[in-house]
Amino acid sequence: MKIDYTEDSVIITGIPDFIPKHVFECGQCFRWDIQPDGSYTGVAHKRVINVKRYNDSLVLSNTSRKDFEGIWFKYFDLGREYSKIRKALIADRRMKEAVQYGRGLRILNQDEWECLVSFIISANKSILQIKRIIEDISFRYGEYITSYRGKDYFSFPDSDRIAELDIGEIRSCKVGYRDKYIHGSARHISANKEWLYTLKDKPYEVAHRELKTLDGVGEKVSNCVMLFSMAQFNSFPVDVWMHRVMKEIFSLSGNNNEIKLFAEQKFGRYSGFAQQYLFYYAKENNVGKKDIEI
Repeated sequence: MKIDYTEDSVIITGIPDFIPKHVFECGQCFRWDIQPDGSYTGVAHKRVINVKRYNDSLVLSNTSRKDFEGIWFKYFDLGREYSKIRKALIADRRMKEAVQYGRGLRILNQDEWECLVSFIISANKSILQIKRIIEDISFRYGEYITSYRGKDYFSFPDSDRIAELDIGEIRSCKVGYRDKYIHGSARHISANKEWLYTLKDKPYEVAHRELKTLDGVGEKVSNCVMLFSMAQFNSFPVDVWMHRVMKEIFSLSGNNNEIKLFAEQKFGRYSGFAQQYLFYYAKENNVGKKDIEI
C-alpha cells in the first residue's frame, strides 16, 4: 500500500480490499451518501470527507495528512489485512459466494455514542429511514461543520446536548417510541463520561452485559455497537436478514441465540467479519424478501 498526500487529499494505491459501495452500503453506517460521480461523502468525528475509487487507487478528498494519520487510518481499519480474513472464512466453501460478493468490505471504527443512538433507532426501520433520522437530529442539534459541494454538514450532537433536550424535541425527529431510550442513554452517558468509551477495553461478555443495562438496548443493538465502534470482532448481530441467509447458506434454523452460538463456534474471532459479508450478500441479493427492514 502506497500513500501520497496533496494539499487537500490522500491517495492510497495498492489497496484491493476497499470498495466504497461495499463499505458504505453494508448496513454498518448511516452518514455516507453516494454522489453523482459515484464517490461517497460522509461525516465522522466532526469532519466531512469524500471517498472515491479510481482503478487501483482510493482517493480521500477534503482531508489532510494530519487527519488521515490521526483519524481516517483507524476509522477505515486500514492496518488490517482483509485478504487473510477472507481466506480463513472461505475455508468453508459455503461462505465463498458471500465473501467474494463483498470482497471490498471493511468494518469501520465509528464513534461509540453515535453508533449507539443509530442502532437504537434501527429497530423496525429501513436503512433509508435511519439515515434520514440521523441527518435530521444532526441538522437540528449538532454543530455546523462546513459546506462541501453545495451542501451544509453538521456533526452528530454529543450526549450532553441530547440529555438537555426534552423528550418531545427528540420525538420530533421521528424516532417514535425510541425517544425515551435515546434520552435515557444520553442522560446516563452524560453523567458517566468515561463509561461508554472504556467498554471496548473490557472482555466481550462484560461490555455486552453493560450495554444491555441501557433501556432499549438488547442483544442485536449491543452486538452492533460492539462490532462497529468497539472492535469487538467476535460480535455477531442477528436480525431477520441473518435468519434468512443462515438458513439459505447453512440450512440453519433456530432462534437468535442458537444462530449466534453457531456463528461464534464456527467463525470465532472472525464472527463479526463473517456477519458483515453475510448481511451485505443477503441485503444486496434480497435473500428471502425484498425491501426488508433491518
